[in-house]
Amino acid sequence: MFNLPWFLGGDEGYYLYESARLLDGAVFYRDLFDLITPGSHWLLAGLFHAFGTTMATARGLHAATQGVIVALVWTSCRLLGVRPAVAAAAALLQPALFEPAWQCTSPHWLATLLTLAVLAALLRAPSAAILPGALVGLLIAVQQQKGVVIGVGAAAAIVAGGLAAGGWGSARAIVRQLARCLAGLLAVVVPFSVALLLSVGFEPLWTALVVFPFVHYPRVNRVPWGYTGMLPSYTFPRLLVWLPAVTLVEAMRAVRPGRGAEDRRRGAILVVMAAAAVGSIAYNPDYIHHAFVGSVFAVLLGDVVESWLRALAPDRVAAAVTAVALVALAAQLGRVMARAHRDFPIDLATPFGTVQFHATAEATAYARVAALTRASPRAELFSYPWGGAVHLLTGTLNPTPIQIYLPTYTSAAQIADTIATLERRRVPWVVTPYPLDPTDPILAYVAEHYEQVVEDGHPLPLYRRRA
Repeated sequence: MFNLPWFLGGDEGYYLYESARLLDGAVFYRDLFDLITPGSHWLLAGLFHAFGTTMATARGLHAATQGVIVALVWTSCRLLGVRPAVAAAAALLQPALFEPAWQCTSPHWLATLLTLAVLAALLRAPSAAILPGALVGLLIAVQQQKGVVIGVGAAAAIVAGGLAAGGWGSARAIVRQLARCLAGLLAVVVPFSVALLLSVGFEPLWTALVVFPFVHYPRVNRVPWGYTGMLPSYTFPRLLVWLPAVTLVEAMRAVRPGRGAEDRRRGAILVVMAAAAVGSIAYNPDYIHHAFVGSVFAVLLGDVVESWLRALAPDRVAAAVTAVALVALAAQLGRVMARAHRDFPIDLATPFGTVQFHATAEATAYARVAALTRASPRAELFSYPWGGAVHLLTGTLNPTPIQIYLPTYTSAAQIADTIATLERRRVPWVVTPYPLDPTDPILAYVAEHYEQVVEDGHPLPLYRRRA
């Protein structure tokens, strides 16, 4: 993953820029606005401090995250008794099929890692329920919308696993496990929440973590289940969308008579956690979000395939089938690598390190904006309607807390505050690809107070404040 092209894609620019700003003393929900908890940002800021604020550090985190995800899939499969070759094939689904759907450093992938860690902890030993609780707490610290759902799923998995293994006679043991799980959760969530409250107070947290996810976000991200939209060449979106169907097969295996108590417990955990994984992406169930939970279903797939091979195939046939699967996955990995490098062939040295671009014109545009803005006394740049990547690649500072403006998503108060900031700070530079529409309050302000210095049709039209 570290050798894939280093392009700033998707929401990656917002995440990396906000993490970099934390090193300068910026405070989340005051100087930076986002609608998720900042655990992953704090982690990346620490890595930037240790290894440098560069694209290499960011993609190093991405590569390490993917490696741990692969290891957790392998570990979970082996806990289920899956043979090593099948476990390896299940684990390689992550770099071959799931990661290519979103080849970016992202809090989503860290949430994937923690979700798998919760699953592996539940599968390993029922007596150690404090560990999955603590892991759920870390997940809430990274993405609260997923952490809450996975936390409910973990509690349900403890109950379902206990009942499947010991029936109602195990009720007392189940209660003890739930208490340990809750203790682990509170040990992480309470100090984390206190730290946030002390830093900014209650109202900004409520607005960012509750109002925006439940009110503003659904206005711009309403998609049908399994939405594929733009079909990339790197993976197979419809396969990702249908992969959760393996849960039905696992459910039928879980209720099959003749299984031992531990097998019944683990089967129940797999089914419940698979349902929780689906629930954790219900807020935006496109194929990319299916990729974020795909590794959970890779574990179920490994378990199902292992049971079929044991029941239906001699050892030699099973070995041949597994070998074919491993070769196919290796070929897909090569295909992903080749196409990614073909699509992003242009290198550009930027203040954030060397980054790859799709076209020469795009790279030239960033270089020109960087040269103009950084030569001025104040390297402040307002980028509309999105920032983050622009600021990293040009070495400029966003004077506002907001990295993305969208109709019906951005609040009226945020728009008014942005205009007030542009006026108060006399921000010297604005970049926007949009025509200066007088019906848009921000663009109307830009039209009144700025003059264009980079021509229309340029990938990054730049405006300088009038004297």
